[in-house]
Amino acid sequence: MNCENNFSYYHLKRIYENILDRGYSIVSCKDYFYNYEGYKNMKIFINRVDVDLSLSKAIKISNIFKELNITGTFFIRLHAPEYNPLSYDNYLRIKELQKYYEIGLHSEVIDCGNIFNKNYSECLISDIKILETILGSKFYGLASHGGLTGYNNLDFWKNNNPNNFNLMYEAYDRSLFDNCFYTSVLLLSGWKCYNKGNLIEDDKRCLCEHIKDDHRLMYNVIHPIKFYERHAYED
Repeated sequence: MNCENNFSYYHLKRIYENILDRGYSIVSCKDYFYNYEGYKNMKIFINRVDVDLSLSKAIKISNIFKELNITGTFFIRLHAPEYNPLSYDNYLRIKELQKYYEIGLHSEVIDCGNIFNKNYSECLISDIKILETILGSKFYGLASHGGLTGYNNLDFWKNNNPNNFNLMYEAYDRSLFDNCFYTSVLLLSGWKCYNKGNLIEDDKRCLCEHIKDDHRLMYNVIHPIKFYERHAYED
């Protein structure tokens, strides 16, 4: 199996080991937005996890981070039909993640507004309150989720500012996205990358290959559902 199609936990751990070996400082999204001026002369790797479908697999990803003593941000969906963040096990999983990592909202504000026939801002305010209730504390940022509705949740931020909702950042802020080398692994396919906001169409290399290029500012998103110990159909 070539590395572009290897989504084992073992390979993922080796990727993060290589990131550290190449001299990157691995930071959370909050770390970056809070201290981006201080990071300008450093090799930075922003570590983001979008929990689209599986909190149980998010815990397995977090265990790799703990083994390597690295940080990151986990963005949690509130409206996923695949998992209930208030179920007994998932509530405990979120609280476990919260002990070690930044937690943010994986926002579906436009999806919610159109499905619920409600004002978008009201939907976001409600979701913020729900996640803060689960966490028992304030959180600092959100990342817009892309789903099956055909709507683009990022469109909400064309005319809105996170500060107006007592938040520090939206994770696709152009000030970051247009100045970094961004990689992500898609749920139904493989890796993709953007260089300073521009999609590189013919580059499907694994993150482990991009690390060798030594981009000063790297930003990576993984989805836990994609990874496995032995095979892709594991729970």
